[in-house]
Amino acid sequence: MTIQTDAQEILERLKTTQQKPLGDPRFNSLLGLEKSTFSQNPSATSGLTFYDLELGAKFLYPVLTPLRNMIPRVSGKGGIQAAWRAITAINTTGLRFGVSSANRGGVMAVKTQDYTASYKGIGVETSVDFEAQYAGQEFDDVRAIGAKTGLEALMLGEEAMILGGCTSVPLGATPTPTLAALTTGGTLAAQTWSIICVAMTLDGLMNGSVAGGVQGQIVRQNADLSSDTFGGGLARPSANATVATTGTTGSISASVTPVIGALGYAWFWA
Repeated sequence: MTIQTDAQEILERLKTTQQKPLGDPRFNSLLGLEKSTFSQNPSATSGLTFYDLELGAKFLYPVLTPLRNMIPRVSGKGGIQAAWRAITAINTTGLRFGVSSANRGGVMAVKTQDYTASYKGIGVETSVDFEAQYAGQEFDDVRAIGAKTGLEALMLGEEAMILGGCTSVPLGATPTPTLAALTTGGTLAAQTWSIICVAMTLDGLMNGSVAGGVQGQIVRQNADLSSDTFGGGLARPSANATVATTGTTGSISASVTPVIGALGYAWFWA
C-alpha cells in the first residue's frame, strides 16, 4: 500500500506537532514513541552526559603581601643572629648653636645603640603521593599545585608576622575591665555578671572566633612526627570584674586599658 501526501499536508502536520509537548500521548502515538530509551539525567555527573569540566584548577583566593614584597630576599652570612648599630639621638645634651666671634662652635653629642635579632626559621609542609599524581594526569600538575599553594601560604603567614608579630613586647596580663551597668539597651536579667578580658596579638585575632573561641596554647604535630608547643597569641586573662544589672532590659558597658602590642581583645561573660 502506498500513501501519498502532498507538501501542504506535511507542513500542516509539522505545525501541529510543534505545538504539542513531547509528553503529549497524541504526539507520541503519532511517532510511535511511548517512552524514551535514553533521557537526560538530572545529575551532571551521572548517566550518558558530557561533563564540561575546564582543565586546570582555578585558584580563587587572594595573595596580598605588600609588606613582604618590599623586603629584599637577602641571604644570611652564618651565625645565629643579625647585628647592627644605630644612632638613636643627636645633640643629646641640648647644645646651643650660637658661635662667638673668632671661635668655633660647641661639640655635639650623639647616642648610639647596638641591636641584635636572632634568626628564626619559618616554613610549611605540603606533600603529594604518587597516586594523586597519577589521578591528576591530563587535568593538572598536582606536584606544582602543592609547591605553589605551600609557597603562597608561607607568604601570607610571613606578611601577618611582619604586620603584627609580637616577640619583643610580651603582652603580659590583661588589665581588669571597668564595668558599668545600664538599665536599657539589652535583655540581661537582674543578676550579678562576671566579665573577663583577654588581649590578643594579630595571630590570636586572626585564628580566633566567637564560635571556636581563642587558642591559649597550641600543640602542633609536624611532618616528621615531632611536635611543637607554643602560645596562641594571647595575653594572660584579666581578673574577673563583676557588675549587677537590674530589671529585664539591662546591658553592660565594658572597657579595658589598652595593652601595648595588642591588636584585639576577647571578652568572656557569664
